[in-house]
Amino acid sequence: MKKLLLCLLAFSLLNVCLAQKTSPPDTSKTFKKNGFGLYLIVPRLEFLPESRLNPLLSQNGYPGIPNSTLNWGFGAQFRIGNWVINGDIISGSQSLENKNKRTEIEHSVLSLNALFSYYLKKIDIKNGANTLCLYPFMGFSMNQANLYLTRPSTTQPINALLASPNNALHLKHYTDRVAFGIGVDLGSLYKEELADLLVSIKIGYRFSIDGALPWYDGAVSWQPININTLSQLPPATIPSVPVDHFNHFFFQLNIGLVANWNRKKGEI
Repeated sequence: MKKLLLCLLAFSLLNVCLAQKTSPPDTSKTFKKNGFGLYLIVPRLEFLPESRLNPLLSQNGYPGIPNSTLNWGFGAQFRIGNWVINGDIISGSQSLENKNKRTEIEHSVLSLNALFSYYLKKIDIKNGANTLCLYPFMGFSMNQANLYLTRPSTTQPINALLASPNNALHLKHYTDRVAFGIGVDLGSLYKEELADLLVSIKIGYRFSIDGALPWYDGAVSWQPININTLSQLPPATIPSVPVDHFNHFFFQLNIGLVANWNRKKGEI
């Protein structure tokens, strides 16, 4: 509830500030009151702070977690008048190697986002063939990161490696976040067609209300493991683990198709 109230308050203040400097929408054309679109996220660029895990990685000969990531995904949007709801699924993976130490890390991220927008300014392009819409957005973001750290194994039969994989560590990090920013949509709000081009650009900031959270779980493989009972192992406890918040700026480009329509007469 605290997160929801904070989001609604900030979103309302952002709308009021921007609305004072924008003109009312053009009502001279037949404005379609509803729209639905599907799009690809190609790409999403995130600028992260340095992870507090990096000094420990460096001390032990591992590459550090990068400060920027290039992610991809897909999403959908639904519009009612000037209000727009977006849902995104975004993922990315990076693999880095320290050739001198023969160590490697693989860092992967999965994000689920729900964003709410309001078209404050609409600019017609090419006599109304397309519409450029400016808007603020705000919403929620769930982020799951996985970090795999590996070292080379001694030469052993595959059965021995599977029974005791003592060369790897798996760490996880999860955060609930709030995202806000500004965006631009290029498409048409006046053409009632099966599909019309949609191009979106979003620039924003994502932060964790709960602050920095620890890396956790991560099946530690220093103990012998029987692959037949792997699913029965309890979660590993890692003392003195670093904490991270991964608050960051992001740039996102969406390209897809959108359809517009009006409610039929007699419908609610």
